[in-house]
Amino acid sequence: MALLSGGEWWGQQTPRVSLIDPELQKWARVLTPAYIRIGGTESDRVAYGDQDRNHYNTSEIDSATVADLASFLHQTGLDLMFTLSAGPGVRVNGLWQPEAVEPLLKWMRDFQVTPAVFELGNEVGAFWLIFGLKQQITYGQYVQDTYRARELIHRYFPNTQLAGPANAFWPKLKEPFSSVIGSSRILFERPSGLDIFTWHFYPSQSTRCPLRSVTATDRQFLSPAFYQEIKAQAQMIRRWSENSIQPLRVWLGETGPAQCGGEKQLSDRWVSSLWWVAHMGLMAEAGQQVIVRQSLVGGDYALLSPVKGGYQPNPDYWLGFLWKQLMGTRVLSASVDAEKFLLAFSHCSPDKNHINSVVVNFSKDLVALQIPPVTEKLLHVSSIDLRSRRVILSGMPADTYEDLLQGVIPWHSAVGKHEVELDGYSIVWLNQKDKDAVCR
Repeated sequence: MALLSGGEWWGQQTPRVSLIDPELQKWARVLTPAYIRIGGTESDRVAYGDQDRNHYNTSEIDSATVADLASFLHQTGLDLMFTLSAGPGVRVNGLWQPEAVEPLLKWMRDFQVTPAVFELGNEVGAFWLIFGLKQQITYGQYVQDTYRARELIHRYFPNTQLAGPANAFWPKLKEPFSSVIGSSRILFERPSGLDIFTWHFYPSQSTRCPLRSVTATDRQFLSPAFYQEIKAQAQMIRRWSENSIQPLRVWLGETGPAQCGGEKQLSDRWVSSLWWVAHMGLMAEAGQQVIVRQSLVGGDYALLSPVKGGYQPNPDYWLGFLWKQLMGTRVLSASVDAEKFLLAFSHCSPDKNHINSVVVNFSKDLVALQIPPVTEKLLHVSSIDLRSRRVILSGMPADTYEDLLQGVIPWHSAVGKHEVELDGYSIVWLNQKDKDAVCR
């Protein structure tokens, strides 16, 4: 939201990003089908047009911004997930005021922007930290807000869904101070106006975070305990969902390698890509239906870095692209040698004609990996070193494959092979035809 409104992001005024930039649109288009989430802390501090301003509203969205957003969505084919303010700037005596956000919905209707999802608030459980103790709302109040928001949204967009509360969960701490302010788990235990439960989880915090439970370092990203914690948090949310009294889909509504804008020279390097593939795999295993990556642009964890005349993909962009090309929504079981620090994931391919498996090697050592005899193709993915920005596919830099962005994957034949050498700090995809119709 700060990138659209010109608001603050981690203490710095943020230049507005141009949504009509054809280079930005080009790189975003490649990732479809996908959602673009307009969210973040600034979502609860933004005013919509020339409405009454107060000291809680520090930036502004106007009709021209919505017009540019309409163009961006039309050119890219992305679906929109938009976070509505639930902060004190749109409340009177603690009550959420629908009319305060209604100008935005009118502009969206006028410019034919139909959001797939509205999200009510960003990290609602942390309002005490962002706005002060007196501005923290209870979950009882939040439930009332969701019904009011749902009524307003469906007046303009009958098929748009409502998500929330977008609470932050921290490694080791889960929801900080939940024993004092309550836990978002209550939204599984009582009716609300929500269709989707969204939560935020970063496995580490950058050094710009004033508070840290796990500091982002290479060593952390290569540690087995790091991934055990990710799995534990995701499985906890899964258990909450399984015991819900109302049907709520669960989305990981914001994630990245390191909270608070990412870590310099780590979140945009190859070491982050080892994490990113494992993170997507673990979250899929835990039933997360959508994962929202922070961020497309902006911060040290961005998928795209601005360069003269356009944008340059960071390593995580390429790995996210490969995941979308190769890994469909049906998750299969996978296992590897427990004595080595490897993680493996298997999915049906998006076209349901193949089974694609990926193995990530977090150790510095070369591993001789026994592969199923039905494996037909291999894709090796590596880099020069952990702090490199270059992704190498089958021996060549990713950006040298002219047809890659059209979905032409540079596979190598695996016919007749029973073993593959997996270099240290590298990844390999294995492809086989679904001859037994497991995916159909």
